[in-house]
Amino acid sequence: FIIIRYILSDIFLINFIKKIKKIGIKIVLEFPTFPYEKEISNNNILDIDKYFREELRNIVDLSVTYNNVGKIFGIPNIFIGNGIDVKAKKILKYKPLNINSINIIGVANVSKWHGYDRVISGISDYISKTNKRNINFWIIGNGDEVSNLNNLAFNLKVEENIKFFGFKEGEELEKIYSEADIGIGPLSRKRIEMNGGSALKNREYCAIGLPFIFAGYDPDFDQFKYSYKIEDDETPVNIMKVLEFLKKIKNEKEQYIFNMRKYAEDNLEWSKKIKEIINKLYSI
Repeated sequence: FIIIRYILSDIFLINFIKKIKKIGIKIVLEFPTFPYEKEISNNNILDIDKYFREELRNIVDLSVTYNNVGKIFGIPNIFIGNGIDVKAKKILKYKPLNINSINIIGVANVSKWHGYDRVISGISDYISKTNKRNINFWIIGNGDEVSNLNNLAFNLKVEENIKFFGFKEGEELEKIYSEADIGIGPLSRKRIEMNGGSALKNREYCAIGLPFIFAGYDPDFDQFKYSYKIEDDETPVNIMKVLEFLKKIKNEKEQYIFNMRKYAEDNLEWSKKIKEIINKLYSI
């Protein structure tokens, strides 16, 4: 069998799958996002996809999604949590909590569904209630939403607390991670009509030992001790509650980092996830 990461249907994809099917190979389509229409701005490309994807039900054996949906285009579906290469992620060293300077980090190709505006609004609320400016939000990455977030920070008068780093990777990103206290996963998936999901960034935070915040449902972290789950709505992030969560986690000192890494190794490695796909594929 082969697994193909779905990048929309066209004549080339359909012909490719048909040729593979003729030689007796099973086909698995992985949908990183579903539904995905809200993420596509080019209507011509979407129209081509809608026309050709009607053939998928007759030639694809199994679909894989990271949010809980039924069949996709008539194809049997399995819902699993995303997998990562844990060994490729460098584990963090313990960083004691400095209550005078809390660093929140968000790493993404910044889009509206990441909900970083909820963090910025939350910081504004926190400052207005406490008169403290000890919270920093570091946004790593480019994207369509960056300019809107920049304007929001300026309008709320928290621009000194929000820093835009642009795209970073490798040692540069690792250095920023080493100074962060907590990560931000997707906070507003409902904006693109997704109920829950399985964000790779949540898994990366777990693998390196960085506590994180996310919204909605994630199959691997629904009851996870080192993640702070909030509602997927339009309310600002409650920074006071985030600080309470962080203080509790940091009381474990280095142990929470080792526990997060062990959980990632036991549950998030692709070798674990692929077994679920194989079992489903050969039970159909």
